Amino acid sequence: MSEYDSLLRDLASLQAEISLDKRHVYRYRGSYRPGVTTVIHTLDAPALDRWKVRVQVEGTARAAYVNPRMPGETEEIYIARLVAAADEYEHERQSKAAADVGSQVHALIEHEVRVMLSEPSERPEAGEEALFRFAGWRQWAEAVKLQPLSAEARVIHPILDFAGTVDLLALVEGKLTVIDNKPTDTVYDERKLQLAAYAGALEAMGWPRMAQGIVCLPREGG
Repeated sequence: MSEYDSLLRDLASLQAEISLDKRHVYRYRGSYRPGVTTVIHTLDAPALDRWKVRVQVEGTARAAYVNPRMPGETEEIYIARLVAAADEYEHERQSKAAADVGSQVHALIEHEVRVMLSEPSERPEAGEEALFRFAGWRQWAEAVKLQPLSAEARVIHPILDFAGTVDLLALVEGKLTVIDNKPTDTVYDERKLQLAAYAGALEAMGWPRMAQGIVCLPREGG
């Protein structure tokens, strides 16, 4: 028996009361509730904005390098040709590629955790990069003696009325911890705020104060 058994039963029963549709809209007992990520996306993200500008400038320079100006081509026509050659913004292309890998890593971690919890789960398909990053997560889990308590649990703050989905609630080196898995090279401040919101919701639901951890899984491994 775990000291958290009663709280885990309450959390499990809550799942039937919070729905999440394909548009990522939460509903609690039939009423809309804003999600944590939706709320955070309304805030300024200066680090993300700087990244978008940088990769877009790099993409533009690369496009200009491989598409030199033709003899007699005016500046206006040359610029229009470069614009027409770009079917999407560079930062959007990179974000989509990262999101595809991130989704695969997320699915692999969820499957692993559900197996550890003796819950039914079908192993997802994943590419080499996702499997490589997932290997780093498994090394971390073994190193901290990870003991999962709940995976992908939907929560709601009973006072502030926002909802969200917690990647993982577990014991990390014996300490109760709410965990967000991020297959990324950088941890932005907005992600720390997201995790704090999840922990705040759980504590408002009756859980004891807990540690918070972002498991960062960079492209180079580790």
